[in-house]
Amino acid sequence: MTIIASDFWMRPPLNPALCQILDPLICGGHKEALKVAQAAINGGVSMLQLRSKQMNKGPLLRLAQDLLPITRRHRVPLLMNDHCDLAIASDADGVHVGQTDLPPTVARQLVGDGAILGLSITSIEQVSQTNELGCIDYVGVGPVFPTQTKRDADPTIGLDGLNEICRRIKYPTIAIGGISIDNAADVMAQGVDGIAVISAICSLNNAEQIELTASRLRSAVDSNIKPRYEKETIGGRTYCKLRGERISYWRDVPLRTDRGNYNMVVEIPKDTIARNEVGL
Repeated sequence: MTIIASDFWMRPPLNPALCQILDPLICGGHKEALKVAQAAINGGVSMLQLRSKQMNKGPLLRLAQDLLPITRRHRVPLLMNDHCDLAIASDADGVHVGQTDLPPTVARQLVGDGAILGLSITSIEQVSQTNELGCIDYVGVGPVFPTQTKRDADPTIGLDGLNEICRRIKYPTIAIGGISIDNAADVMAQGVDGIAVISAICSLNNAEQIELTASRLRSAVDSNIKPRYEKETIGGRTYCKLRGERISYWRDVPLRTDRGNYNMVVEIPKDTIARNEVGL
């Protein structure tokens, strides 16, 4: 059977639980990167992002094309880091951009509505502008801890900074930067929807180690994730509160989208609720 990636119903849904950022140079080359990806997915990686700041686009494109059959077979989305052109050329499932890359609005125009689009944020000051975008699917937040895999990394935000961003951002959040088995539970306790790792998996020597580490990281995520929405009853009606910031009317109506099946949430401003003018 031929899988047509341009059909958004065939695209794997966004699952931010455990994102493996795959750097082929850290893995040891093209073939090793494929082996790392397969073992990591076997262990529970739910999302793969291909990133290399040193490789030329030609080798990256060939690697993305070879990764896609693996990720599609397991319904794990493959995203390209930075390069919208490579995402389009490889038929990847989306792209992740940083603060100095193409603006998210432009990236969305290029990759289309069916693609997953992520954005990096590195400080609390970027939250308000990010919340106004409306064109992204998730944010990568960090670096949480010091990291050696990115030479030009921004200052660390720590667990307190991560917690503050999670309380204010309206998008699903993936924490990144120095995350390992030892601190994954503490990171999840700040309210993120998932974690991203690089060297914690890419630097391992064999498939068994990679699969075991991915499994342990995924267990830490699944065991410590906090519900994104909290139900709250006001005036006899049940509302949905997003991490203490927004309150929305909660309706248990299944909504099928290209990202998967979700409950429908209809947003209503707090002041409208306070004036008892809710007419739902």
